[in-house]
Amino acid sequence: MRTQTEVLYMNNSFARLVGYASAHECMASAPKHANSMIHPDDLELVASRVRARLAGEETISNYEIRLLRRDGSAVWVEAHAALVNWDGQAASLSWLNDISRRKGDRGRTGAKQRRRGIRQPHQNRIPCQYEP
Repeated sequence: MRTQTEVLYMNNSFARLVGYASAHECMASAPKHANSMIHPDDLELVASRVRARLAGEETISNYEIRLLRRDGSAVWVEAHAALVNWDGQAASLSWLNDISRRKGDRGRTGAKQRRRGIRQPHQNRIPCQYEP
């Protein structure tokens, strides 16, 4: 749960995802700005989505970003976020799923195919027939 700049609440699962033993430890140790655990390449995306959500323009959204773990490594997450009211103020509530394995597998497969010169431009297309 966050505002544009402040973390209002986090649970232990989030804390463990970014390398802390508990939410209490993470809140006490990590920098206080809400964007401090977001990968620099994803900061603008997150900031624009949160800004729109808090303004009521985008009440629900879904996107993929990288977070930074305590040790500095990145973890890919799929974020589902919604506009909520937290003690009388607009806030953004997010549900995060760790998708690092999926992103890593896709990246390795793509890199492997590029090294081998394999191109499969139609691999994701589903054949269909249209009859007017």
